[in-house]
Amino acid sequence: ATYTSALVQTVTFTDSVTIPVGKMVYSVKGKLNSNIGNGGTYITTVTPSGWTSPVGDTTGDSITISTSAFTLNTMTVKAAALAVSVSATPVAQNITAGAQDFAYANYQFDATQSGEDVRFSSMVADLESSGTFAGDPSNLTSCQLFDGSTALNTGSNVVNPSTTATTSDDANTFTFDATLVVPKGTIKTLALKCDLSSGVSANDSLSWGIAAAPSITVTGVTSSNSVTETITASAGQTMTVAAVAVVASKDSSSPSYAIAAAGSTGVTAGVIKFRASNEAITLQRVGLSLTNTASSSSSDLVQVALYDGATKVGTAVFTGSNTKATSTLSIPVTLPKDSDKTLTVKVDLADIGTSQTGTQGQKIAIDIDTNSTNTQGVGQESGTTVNASGSTSFDGVRLFKTKPTFAKLAIPSTVLVTSTMDLYRFSVTADSAGSLGIYKFTVNLATSSSPVSASTTISNLKVKAYTNSSFSTEVSGFNPAGQLNDTTAEPVSGNNDILMTASTQGQDSLQIPAGSTYYFRVIGDVALTGAPTAGSITTNLQGDANYPIIESTPYLETAASSTSFTNAAGNDFIWSPNATTTSDVTHEDWTNGYFVSGLPSDNMDSAVIVK
Repeated sequence: ATYTSALVQTVTFTDSVTIPVGKMVYSVKGKLNSNIGNGGTYITTVTPSGWTSPVGDTTGDSITISTSAFTLNTMTVKAAALAVSVSATPVAQNITAGAQDFAYANYQFDATQSGEDVRFSSMVADLESSGTFAGDPSNLTSCQLFDGSTALNTGSNVVNPSTTATTSDDANTFTFDATLVVPKGTIKTLALKCDLSSGVSANDSLSWGIAAAPSITVTGVTSSNSVTETITASAGQTMTVAAVAVVASKDSSSPSYAIAAAGSTGVTAGVIKFRASNEAITLQRVGLSLTNTASSSSSDLVQVALYDGATKVGTAVFTGSNTKATSTLSIPVTLPKDSDKTLTVKVDLADIGTSQTGTQGQKIAIDIDTNSTNTQGVGQESGTTVNASGSTSFDGVRLFKTKPTFAKLAIPSTVLVTSTMDLYRFSVTADSAGSLGIYKFTVNLATSSSPVSASTTISNLKVKAYTNSSFSTEVSGFNPAGQLNDTTAEPVSGNNDILMTASTQGQDSLQIPAGSTYYFRVIGDVALTGAPTAGSITTNLQGDANYPIIESTPYLETAASSTSFTNAAGNDFIWSPNATTTSDVTHEDWTNGYFVSGLPSDNMDSAVIVK
């Protein structure tokens, strides 16, 4: 460009210029004097006039050029600048003796207000310490600054804080292998990492910060001008030496007591919560214990597996009379520092039957074993071997050849009238592992009427069973067809026994084939007397609050009489998992409704019919 006037310069091309077809972008560049005031602005206006005879490159036709002036963006003069501070992260925290490559501080170099890229080749960091560190910072070694994953000072430039320091405040110069550039408009963060001696004591502390006026030589990349950096002095975050620990406990997501069918796989027995304090731990093995040995043994289990989410990370097998087993993890699990991590314990259950190892009614509980070195990991920073402490107390699973699942069904009408009505409907499904026998249901009834002179009564209570959901095909073997009980002429308000009896109904139990679902109707004759203005019938099935006591036999108490189950356990629902054969009432293979799926410990959801 040549000077035309104070505000005008003219650019003359040194040769003809060919502009290709399409949109082209051209830059106007200039150099500022070093004495230009900071904050000043330049606004460039371009007037494309005076072009000599522009023609089409192919046709040779004359081209008309627009000579309208246009203004480019405003450019503001900014001097080179750099602000240096210590980041708030990592936060003050506990660390472990022997921690390797630990990040003690992040230094931020802010060039967002700079007019050009800046560069420097060293910085001074301030180490403050207490305890065994004070006066002897040699407990820290191999200190380096990292730009992301790239170490800036390697080889002879690695810093080992001086052993001759006589105070707890030690300035250390970090000389880079190459000049570091911070582009204008950006913030670059450098992490300071060191190795910590395993010989430091608990409660010793240290921090890396920066003094108010460290010696950092910063220059502008383009101008080579010297830059006076702005420093925010800081002692940094205090890192305190503490012991590493892993504590195991029962997680709140662990399942409640449940019953399970023999041969089932992947049954959740519990969820272990691990808490690693002061350092992240690589968990390498987990000890397990078969804790309910009074009513279970290794023969009831095929295998135990540990899962991290959906990933199987280890297995264990209990053998013979052993109640302990260790799973060396095939996939090590990281326990994050000062945070919770869970592993799910799942069991594969043995089969029950002739020549099978599983025993009917066994309650199986698998808990963590933190004895000695049975549950162990390694610190990810210190390399220290850590043995876990703590315990779990899982509720366990009860093993049966098969199991029933109840489901409440909708009744045809919820409007109370004088008629024979369905008071309740439900289904029972036998697990695919085997058929099951039912000896007794208990139906609970409650009625109400208003006014006092009116009444709602029920008579001729009966339960009928069907093999299809449309309630059209009665189960065979009962008389009348499908009716399980002797009709209860005058049912009581409260619990009413529904017993299958061979003397009158043809069979002493109802058998549901493996994998099949039977459907049930609770029927009664309803009478409304005394012109009630309001009334209701509430019906449900009763469950049992406790498991029956197992005495001297490996199976359950006889159900020849419904009173053979202790009152403490309950006898509202009596059923058999048919361990080796179809059970009759002389077999010791009957249990009650404690924790049967869909049949809560007190009762199933009620059906209410109202006027």
